[in-house]
Amino acid sequence: MRYLCQRKWRCTADVAQKRGHSTLAAGYDLSTAASYERTLVEFDELIGLQRLAAFHLNNAKKGLGSRVDRHAHIGQGLLGPEPFRRLIQDKRF
Repeated sequence: MRYLCQRKWRCTADVAQKRGHSTLAAGYDLSTAASYERTLVEFDELIGLQRLAAFHLNNAKKGLGSRVDRHAHIGQGLLGPEPFRRLIQDKRF
C-alpha cells in the first residue's frame, strides 16, 4: 500500500483489497487482532476505508513477507480462520 501511495499517482477509482495470501506475502500481518487493526489503520490513512469497495478473500500457502502469491482455501492455509472471522465480524464493513 505504501509503495503505491508514495507515487505521484492520483487514484480516481474505488479499490478492492485482497485479504489473505497477497496481503500476507506483501508483509502485512493479519494473524492477530492487533496486526489486523494496524493494517486497516494504515490502509485508512493511505487510501481511506471509504474507498474500499470489495474484498478478495483466500488464505496463504507462503509466509509473511514471502512476496509469493499462492492461494489456499480459507481456513486451510497459514493464516487459519481467525483473520477471516475478524473481517466478517468487523462492524466497519
